[in-house]
Amino acid sequence: MVYRRPTHREVKREASLGKGRPGTLTPEIIEQAYKLALLGCTDKQIADFFKIKIDKLNYWKVNKDEFRDALSRGKIEADMKVAESLYKRACGYRYVEKKTFKNKEGVTIRQVIDEKEMPGDVHAALRWLNARQRELGWLEKSDINIHYNNGIDVKYLTEQLKDRSKFTDDELEMALKLGLLDASTNN
Repeated sequence: MVYRRPTHREVKREASLGKGRPGTLTPEIIEQAYKLALLGCTDKQIADFFKIKIDKLNYWKVNKDEFRDALSRGKIEADMKVAESLYKRACGYRYVEKKTFKNKEGVTIRQVIDEKEMPGDVHAALRWLNARQRELGWLEKSDINIHYNNGIDVKYLTEQLKDRSKFTDDELEMALKLGLLDASTNN
């Protein structure tokens, strides 16, 4: 048999992911996609990792059940672990701490096993309720003071505009244009 040197195309094909041409779905890619989903990677990051276009990734998600299932499984497992951790942090939990004491020579002198308690975290509880109980009024609202270029404090001005008698018609018209007044309400 005569040895023939592989072509550039053949060498490139062998170096690509799995077997076959780049972008061919293999069991290795499916397993790697599962792991990337566990890490919380976005679809774009996953596509970039496999050196494929996002359209190809979306095609696999729609038409390849095993690929779609691997991504879903990874994302769901990651979300479950985070939700469980956040829930434990919000409610508080107990844990065991082991301490080992050694002498100068590195020989273990004694081991202490201590049960400790981590108290609940109010911030974690609020985040949990904000995500899960919005319809019951737990939606977190940001209280941000917005300033225009000329230094007007919108929150303060909105409060002052409740008594419209203090302002001229031109000032009220400007407040209306800026969205600080509701045109339907009159004083």
